Amino acid sequence: MTRHFASAFLLLAVLLSPVAVGEEHHARKPILVKGDTWTFKTLTDTPAVRRQEAVEQFTVTFANAASIVGVSVRTFDGKAVESDWTWDSHLNYAVSTTAGISGESNKVVYSPSRGTFRFPLKVGDQYDAAYEVIIGTKDYTRVVFKFARTARVVGWQEVTVPAGKFKALLIESDGTMTFADSGRQGPTSEKIWYSPDVRNWVKSIVNNAGAIWQYELLSYKLTDE
Repeated sequence: MTRHFASAFLLLAVLLSPVAVGEEHHARKPILVKGDTWTFKTLTDTPAVRRQEAVEQFTVTFANAASIVGVSVRTFDGKAVESDWTWDSHLNYAVSTTAGISGESNKVVYSPSRGTFRFPLKVGDQYDAAYEVIIGTKDYTRVVFKFARTARVVGWQEVTVPAGKFKALLIESDGTMTFADSGRQGPTSEKIWYSPDVRNWVKSIVNNAGAIWQYELLSYKLTDE
């Protein structure tokens, strides 16, 4: 009798667990709302920018079923640079516009989008993440890079970042990037950890032909919590 009770109790606990209702197998597309905010510690190490540490905050200003719009403020060396951005509904970068030093706007378009996420994210899924990077200034608009990546949803991991410890789904992607002007190619890879708890990524590492960008979540605020 005791054994049957224990089995029933264990089954009930499993059924009520958030992992059991699907998070162990997949992550649903998050619903973001105005005011949702994430702050990251970043490290940029490229031939042009050597080991620059910064803090970047993303805040949603508008969201619907098709896209998410917001602003970001990147603070480094005592300076703050503000950008407007648009993600598609899967959290992939589509457009970023930053004011230049002289006041002009520099616009970066990811066409069709960066393609890192394709919700629902299911362990074992694999999909293409190909896109072009188009840069526009007051003087020109042109394709600068072409990326051809394959993304794989690897599995759930426990990730510790400055904001805390999170259960996150690791997505890895790799492939080639092509410099549009010269046709020269180089390797590109990305590791990004998505956490349903924060409805966004908590850590990412991008390596584009030796140029590295790293993000770790410092804090976050979800408006409806």
